[in-house]
Amino acid sequence: MPWSKPAPPTRTRSPKLNGARSQKQQQDLARFRAERADKRELSQQLTRVVHVLEVENHRLKEANADLEQQLAARTGVPDLASRRPARP
Repeated sequence: MPWSKPAPPTRTRSPKLNGARSQKQQQDLARFRAERADKRELSQQLTRVVHVLEVENHRLKEANADLEQQLAARTGVPDLASRRPARP
């Protein structure tokens, strides 16, 4: 029979250590979930802010285009962007 290496001794943890480790893991998990919920809420809030800014930007562009048309009408400069193409 060939000589074999003995198996390493198994490490047994006392129930106190297992309980403490489990409790720490539970606390870490609870903290992680709370942080994730906070980040989700912040992400949703940021999404709403971006949406509001995009809507406001669109309104400002429309208002600017209207003002440019009014200014062009006052000064007698034709608005080339809204001019109809010449008919042949």
